[in-house]
Amino acid sequence: MSKAKVVLTARLNTKGFPFVNVTIRRNAIEQPVEIDGKIYSGESIQGFYVRYPHVVGNCLFPGCKGGVARHVQPLGKDHVDAHAQFQRIERDFTRVREGKPPIDEVKTPPEGRSIEEAARKFASVIENKQLKERSIESYLKSVEQFQAFCSSANVKTLDQITRGTILNFVGWMKKNLETRAGGSAQNTYRNKLKDVRVFLNEVGLGMPLKPRDWPKEVKARKEKYSTGSVKSMLAAADTYRRHDNCFWTPEDDKDLVHFLLKTGWRDDEIAHAQYSDINWCNSTVNVTAKPKGTFPGPKNSSARERDIVIDDALLKRLKVRQGRYAAKSNSLIFPSKAGKPNAHLIRVIQRLAKEAGVEGKIGLHKFRKTFATMVAREEGIEQARILLGHDEVETTQRYLAADEAAPEQDKAIVKKRFKDFGD
Repeated sequence: MSKAKVVLTARLNTKGFPFVNVTIRRNAIEQPVEIDGKIYSGESIQGFYVRYPHVVGNCLFPGCKGGVARHVQPLGKDHVDAHAQFQRIERDFTRVREGKPPIDEVKTPPEGRSIEEAARKFASVIENKQLKERSIESYLKSVEQFQAFCSSANVKTLDQITRGTILNFVGWMKKNLETRAGGSAQNTYRNKLKDVRVFLNEVGLGMPLKPRDWPKEVKARKEKYSTGSVKSMLAAADTYRRHDNCFWTPEDDKDLVHFLLKTGWRDDEIAHAQYSDINWCNSTVNVTAKPKGTFPGPKNSSARERDIVIDDALLKRLKVRQGRYAAKSNSLIFPSKAGKPNAHLIRVIQRLAKEAGVEGKIGLHKFRKTFATMVAREEGIEQARILLGHDEVETTQRYLAADEAAPEQDKAIVKKRFKDFGD
């Protein structure tokens, strides 16, 4: 008899969502999970899973129809409950391999399992997770579109979802989804498939379409704002003709541009930034946790490893801004008219860019890439990683844009390369 065994794993909430074996000590899952010197716990663990070979004739996997060599069964996120389930499966797997019946009866899931019902349960799970509002909207919208396709294709249950179903869904998206101007349709389809994969994993089905069969990713050119573009937007703050009911002044526009450019903060970090995040004595800022309930949808970003040093010009601007609005220490720096986190700051930048004639992709996040590129060029990519709050330097590398002008040595090389061809 081969040494087939039951293996307990954890799925990490990191790039690629890898499965890793967990350690069991003193009759419990060792917490936190440590892999290659890195610690994972809480939200960094997507869930626990058990893997075991298929047993012909008396398989332990609920609803097994054969045709597979190994099963991966979700056990949930609670490490105590996951270990108890693992022990029961390991015990019964050993009994079945010895020709004995399992002690716990294997319960077959309800026939078919309605996609509609599974989607409702998934929505409840996603909405209760500590995710950004935009991420929740993305998941729910993608699953809603997947449901619309399934309805048109007469696919009503999870058991009917196959590799062919997902391929047909891709074809449906090509005919029915509109992509934003300047965006890549291929990347849109990939993002939708990623969301659907999370849904299928949550309901215990898994994504039947292998990554090699997904639409190919189209990598966009990394962009940052040029020095000229930023100066033009700052100048446009004074020339833009505002509506009478617009509560933002030219100085408000300039404050936002300077803060975006010189901190590299994320969109939600900017929206929830408070004056208390500023260390006036040290001329630094840092992301800090906001007490839950202070504002609707408080940010959950982690503080940077090091404070971000800001120049005297921005520090002076922020001090003047606080005085202009008689703001308290716990007041938002860039609030909405109602005093809540402003979800429409991007419109300020879009308005300034249009007035200034700045072309290309416009957004708050592009300032973050501009900040990253400037820091990496002057202080190195590791410093950029720390100030951006990234865990992996690979993430930071994806932010770095090419300079608007080629280095002089590159120009000299090109000139020499083609000198024989004349003018």
